[in-house]
Amino acid sequence: MPFELGGVFHPTIIELDTEWYIAFSETKFWLHTKTKYKVLMLQ
Repeated sequence: MPFELGGVFHPTIIELDTEWYIAFSETKFWLHTKTKYKVLMLQ
């Protein structure tokens, strides 16, 4: 994956059919159309 996970997140399956901008704390990255990204918040 071309984006960085700032140590707070770890991969899990989320499929997005549209374009989203995600901002978690200081971690910001684009989720583009038809692209599968894997994001899981660790407690």
